[in-house]
Amino acid sequence: RMAAGMIFKVVGTVAELFLPLIMAHMIDDVVPTRSVLALSLWSVGMLLVAVVAWAGNVIANRFASKVARDTTERIRADLFSKTLSLSAKQTDAETVPSLVSRLSTDTYNVHNMLGMMQRMGIRAPILLVGGVALTFTVDSVLALVLLVSVPFLALVSVLVAKKGIGLYTRLQNSMDAMVRKVRDDHTGIRVIKALSKSEYESAAFSKINGEIVANETRASVTTGVSNPVMSAVLNIGMTAVIFIGAYRVAAGKVQGGDILAFTSFFTVMLNAVIAIGRIFVEFSRGGASAKRIEEVMRLPRELLPELCE
Repeated sequence: RMAAGMIFKVVGTVAELFLPLIMAHMIDDVVPTRSVLALSLWSVGMLLVAVVAWAGNVIANRFASKVARDTTERIRADLFSKTLSLSAKQTDAETVPSLVSRLSTDTYNVHNMLGMMQRMGIRAPILLVGGVALTFTVDSVLALVLLVSVPFLALVSVLVAKKGIGLYTRLQNSMDAMVRKVRDDHTGIRVIKALSKSEYESAAFSKINGEIVANETRASVTTGVSNPVMSAVLNIGMTAVIFIGAYRVAAGKVQGGDILAFTSFFTVMLNAVIAIGRIFVEFSRGGASAKRIEEVMRLPRELLPELCE
């Protein structure tokens, strides 16, 4: 199912990339001929390509949703089965609140990551790399200007992902501490009431809650840097393209339709960059959660005391 979804996603995304080229050809080559028949045929062809792009992406997204749903269901079932097989020592070491958090929040984060990686993890790189590659078919000089920005985009993505996983791991650990605190307080609520410790426990919870806010802020700010930085890099590249393209149009080396195609490719690439930023946010959060799930799944099976009797 995942392979089928990837095929549909590739077909739909590649079809979408050809739309700016068709538009540029119609403006530069078909319109000057003033042939109504040729213009109509190319318009129908462009519409068909757009339908293929739309249908491919919709079908692929449906496959991605089913894969993410079923995979997460199996992960959750396996993790629950694993928690039942843990010894008392292992359960105390991991703590019950942490196990509950991994069964709920962490599996949810993994679900989101799986869906995002299948939907946008294939589409966005194809749009970005394919957009840059197809610009060479329009004008190699202008394409080189955009190509210069690609290494900077890759560097930002790698740094954000590497830093984000650690930050989201810390956030999930602080969430475990909050769940543990709530569980302990509700279990011992009678003692807390009897000793008039409600204000003390509220202050302790506020401290843990503040740590969660601080960790979430650091993680969100770090991963949120990717979108504006990558967009700024592409905008600088596009500004250079328009500046240089104006001189090349005046010199007769490129046509107006080519510049319009570049503008369309830039919009596609910008959307891809924004999607990549979202991917790395989900990847950082889901990767941290997957690591926490893996820690439990890899715990060795200990011999239960009653089996030794």
